[in-house]
Amino acid sequence: MDNKLFYRLKDKKFEFNSQQIKKGSYFIALKGKRDGHLFINDALKRGAKGLIINKKKSHYIQKRKKDIDLIYTKDTFRFFKNFALFKRKLYKNIKIALTGSVGKTTTKDFLFYLLSKFDLSYKNIESYNNILGLIYTLSNLDLKSKFYIQELGTNNFGEIKELTNFLKPNIRIITKIGEAHLETFKNKEGVIKAKLEILEGNSFDFAILPEDLKEYIKNFYPSKLPKIYFFNEDKAILEDFLDKNFNRITKIKIFDKTITVKSKILGKGFLTTLVIGAYLLYLLNLDLNILEDITTFSPPPHRLNLKNYFIFGKKILIIDDTYNANPTSFENLASLLKDLKEKYNAYIITVFGKMEELGENSKKEHIKVNNLLKTFSKVFHYNIPYFNSYIDKTKLFNDLLKEIKNSTKEFIILGIKGSRSNQLEELINLFKEFEKKQNF
Repeated sequence: MDNKLFYRLKDKKFEFNSQQIKKGSYFIALKGKRDGHLFINDALKRGAKGLIINKKKSHYIQKRKKDIDLIYTKDTFRFFKNFALFKRKLYKNIKIALTGSVGKTTTKDFLFYLLSKFDLSYKNIESYNNILGLIYTLSNLDLKSKFYIQELGTNNFGEIKELTNFLKPNIRIITKIGEAHLETFKNKEGVIKAKLEILEGNSFDFAILPEDLKEYIKNFYPSKLPKIYFFNEDKAILEDFLDKNFNRITKIKIFDKTITVKSKILGKGFLTTLVIGAYLLYLLNLDLNILEDITTFSPPPHRLNLKNYFIFGKKILIIDDTYNANPTSFENLASLLKDLKEKYNAYIITVFGKMEELGENSKKEHIKVNNLLKTFSKVFHYNIPYFNSYIDKTKLFNDLLKEIKNSTKEFIILGIKGSRSNQLEELINLFKEFEKKQNF
């Protein structure tokens, strides 16, 4: 590829989804489930400054504009990939990669939140964590940023290795490992093997990993040990409680530093993210005192988001954890709900949606989670074949309303969680609409 062309494009913005085009950006027509060339004219209408297309498909352009930067290539994906590699080579600052079974996106956003307080920082959007997401993120990389945080995801062996070799991160992080994607990985050991691929490839400055991976590192990556810092949130956390205003107060010790942290994140799963953030600041020689008040940080959408409603004269707190689910993340939600029940004497209801990609372990893991939830809450099942489950969200919503109305408690906490395919956030929209009608 022509490096002169790439250098000319190095500060441009790129989109492969025409609906995301902003004025002045470049549209690259990729061939996926649908051919991106079909959306060239939509991209132009939305203000695309340039087009990267296959010359044989230029006939899709209905009306040519003189000021459009038209770039032809035989293979648009290869062009995109090579341009991403070009940008990576130009970037001389700190690249941080992270993976894990739970907490990847929240941790990525939290590290961005912290590092942005010190210098210009950059991160992948949403959950752009596969090879296309990495190519997109690198292609749009702000070369002036001091820190670049990239989430890495996987559904199969070899994917984390491919992503790591493509990115070549200076710092590598694993959040927490649990039972996820078991259709492919079979068991937790398989998940560990896949996630540890983040240590593959070129040398790095340091890595931050859970302490329970230490023996695996000794067996499979002994040469990497000197550069790995192992964390244990149970040892790092000296004190943790919720105050009367729903603030989480956490006292942590990182190496020789002790600090008390005030946050708005209720779930104990966030404590892993907090400890990782503290480790990173310490190892980068940045001031840990910024952790004293992080109440302005909130998790990404549908990840332990709190929503308050007033229905039938009762206070309803909905914990929206609908983005995705696996057994480990359900344990985190259960821990939070149990704590809130004890602290606020609330009535707890849980909507338990199906967990995907558990393979032959699916029935066992669903029963295990169900047994946990029913010890402290009224459980409503959605789309789970092993129980008498709802498949109609409207009927489920109406029965939830009946449960709320019949409860003698004035404070009700409703936790809603399931895999992405369930789209359980639609339930929360029904509550929002019901409250509006009730108050009309």
